[in-house]
Amino acid sequence: MFSYNSKSPLGLVVSYFIDTMRAPKVEVFKDSKNEWRWQIKDSNGNIFGESSGSYKNLLDCEENIKQVTKALKSYFQRSI
Repeated sequence: MFSYNSKSPLGLVVSYFIDTMRAPKVEVFKDSKNEWRWQIKDSNGNIFGESSGSYKNLLDCEENIKQVTKALKSYFQRSI
């Protein structure tokens, strides 16, 4: 069984995946300012996570995705 604070932002994401058991999809795109952003979507296309800002450089955007992914994995592993 999992033990985590289901009201924290990461806890809500963990709760979501426990409930749906679906792998997320990360989409990277350019916004109206021609800068990079990312979104995390479920298999139904619902957005449940997104970048808080935009990035002029694609590599910076990808690095942010790696940091978020690492934080989610770390949180999930501590919760098991």
